[in-house]
Amino acid sequence: MPFRFSLDAPLRLRKSQQRQQELLVHRIQEQITQTLRELQAVAKKIAEISLNNRDSDSTRAAALHFDLVRREVLERHRAQVQSRLEKLREEQAAQFATLRKMWQRREVLESLREREKQQHSIMESRRDQQLQDDLFLMRKYSRRSLPT
Repeated sequence: MPFRFSLDAPLRLRKSQQRQQELLVHRIQEQITQTLRELQAVAKKIAEISLNNRDSDSTRAAALHFDLVRREVLERHRAQVQSRLEKLREEQAAQFATLRKMWQRREVLESLREREKQQHSIMESRRDQQLQDDLFLMRKYSRRSLPT
């Protein structure tokens, strides 16, 4: 008799939910990576502005003012990006915690399935052995009862 696990449907559901959660965590990680790149790009632009101001002593006041305004805008943008990054990291931590719980729940069902499968295998082996023993005894007694 083939092995059938009574909780196969919930196990498949939990595996599916875990895969969806893994995709969500992966998507958040991609957003974090993209946000880090954006943060680096903003920091690079700010550094370029600072470097340009140091290199040219003969810069006009209008150009200096423009660079100052640009730098302030970039600093605000960097603060916004940094805030978004912090929120993404918090969301990532929460999603990792959810994924860990889902993984544990799936593991419980899988370990239960493995135990039941082992138990089923043991019972099958016992039935096979009992059948072989019965056949052996039947042959043995059938030989005794035959006239010589």
